[in-house]
Amino acid sequence: MNHTDQRRNGFSLIELMVVLAVMSILLAIGFPAMSRLNRTAKLDGAARTLEGDVHNAVAIANAQRTTYQIVWLSSTSYAIQQASPVNVIQTRQLPPGITIAASDTARFFAWGLASPVTVTVTNTDGSKALRILANGRVQYN
Repeated sequence: MNHTDQRRNGFSLIELMVVLAVMSILLAIGFPAMSRLNRTAKLDGAARTLEGDVHNAVAIANAQRTTYQIVWLSSTSYAIQQASPVNVIQTRQLPPGITIAASDTARFFAWGLASPVTVTVTNTDGSKALRILANGRVQYN
């Protein structure tokens, strides 16, 4: 058997190391972007959850014919409650790294109107401002 008849099987160590180096570089470039995308998705999710809770509070106030409100318990949590007598129906804890600030307590009246409030949901990558309008709808700024 001579050298021309021998076939080469598999990859050499150098070839494997080059492939691993290229993959490592691609991962190093892509990881920060994926991390930022994840934080942005968390911010969007928290804002949409709050929007859903506002719609829920409006619907309950209309159905029960009584005033409900969203009370900001801290910068990371809030509660939906009946205004009088006080009866908490739901408490929500925001995801880690997400904070919330509001201009006032959001009140939803039995006749379908609401007290206008601006709520800002924030994380390290930015913020989303939600305006609760007098008609109970939510508008993003």
